[in-house]
Parts: sequence; structure tokens; C-alpha cells
Amino acid sequence: MSALTVLTSGSILGAVIDIADALRLEQGIAVRVLSVPCLKPLDSAAIRRARTPP
Repeated sequence: MSALTVLTSGSILGAVIDIADALRLEQGIAVRVLSVPCLKPLDSAAIRRARTPP
């Protein structure tokens, strides 16, 4: 199974979750959605979290 991590802002979180569910059900792709208050440069902790398998 393939895996994908998506960083998103709160304003589009619902749509991203719907897309993540569709990818899982229709394509077998596991998607981890990380919501952040605003998209900004990533720090090392955020990069570590994004690299951790779902």
C-alpha cells in the first residue's frame, strides 16, 4: 500500500479529508492529513512528524 502525508490549513481541511478517504477507498493509498493553523516554513519537528509512517 502506498502512503502520502498532506499538510493543509484549516480552511480546506474538510475537502482534504474527503479526498484522502477517496484515495484510500478507490486507490488503496493511505493518506495522513496534518492540519496547521497557517502554512509556514517547516521546522525539524514537523518534518519528523511528516516522515513517520501512518
